[in-house]
Amino acid sequence: MHIVCPDRENFGRALKGASSNSLDFILVVTAQLDPGNPTRLKEYLGECMRVLKNGGLLFVQGRPDYLPELGVYLDRRVNFKQWLPYLEDGSATHCPICCPKYHIAVTCFLT
Repeated sequence: MHIVCPDRENFGRALKGASSNSLDFILVVTAQLDPGNPTRLKEYLGECMRVLKNGGLLFVQGRPDYLPELGVYLDRRVNFKQWLPYLEDGSATHCPICCPKYHIAVTCFLT
């Protein structure tokens, strides 16, 4: 199994360099890819759909202020499978005062 974990600067380059229909799954952590720019996120997601094999899985992590828009975009192109919500309570950073609770989700789509 070959796993690639590109950083923020190389994510788009890694997708463009991948052959069409070549990957089994992709996990997109939107917080690493400028979630304030939905146009750019959709470009990345378009590349993800290009490189995923038929039957491949696309997981997209994000927040509820922009994830529904991305979900609608993807649902028009691939099959929505699951919305997995979870609550970040700040415990990962051990700073509940400066890191308030907020809802995050991972969506799953099947190509």
